[in-house]
Amino acid sequence: MGLTPQISPNRDPRLKPWCDFVLGDSPFSVCFVMNIISWNCRGAGGKTFPTLIRDIRREYNTNFIILLETYINGSCGATIRDKIGFDNSFIVEANGHSEGIWCLWDSDWLRILGMCRIPSLMV
Repeated sequence: MGLTPQISPNRDPRLKPWCDFVLGDSPFSVCFVMNIISWNCRGAGGKTFPTLIRDIRREYNTNFIILLETYINGSCGATIRDKIGFDNSFIVEANGHSEGIWCLWDSDWLRILGMCRIPSLMV
């Protein structure tokens, strides 16, 4: 049983890197090229932090960024995430001056069907 690439007629045309495959009778999608950055930033509250992330994103053509130990909660975190410029996010809020995980991505490069949140862990 091999992989057979197919163009799906109902594929969302905005999802450029996706290619649909069929393995036996089961269709699935695979993304061929994606740049992911994971960074233990130890705080995302600095004045220049959004600019730094935007510069990293532009320099490395990043589609998905994971920021660890952000130390930021609530509306302050939402304001910073909005300045960074990704249109989707999945957040585990910080607990005091520890934890905090932000997963940020563009919906035209990645579609996430479901995530589960457990303190200090995303699945």
